Amino acid sequence: MENKIPIYRQIEQYIMNNIEDGIYAEGMMIPSEEDFCEKFHTSRMTVRNLTYCKQKVFCIRKKERELL
Repeated sequence: MENKIPIYRQIEQYIMNNIEDGIYAEGMMIPSEEDFCEKFHTSRMTVRNLTYCKQKVFCIRKKERELL
């Protein structure tokens, strides 16, 4: 059965789960846009839009991809 959850939501949930599980800790580098593209088999545009839209929610500095 095909996953009906949109890719951007899957990525969002993946990031949130990793934050909650302590995999992504404060000051730590998170995977690049390219890494997310490969992992979720999606375009860079999808990942870039998610990063841009959720930047304040996740407190991610785009250039450094660092959690604050």
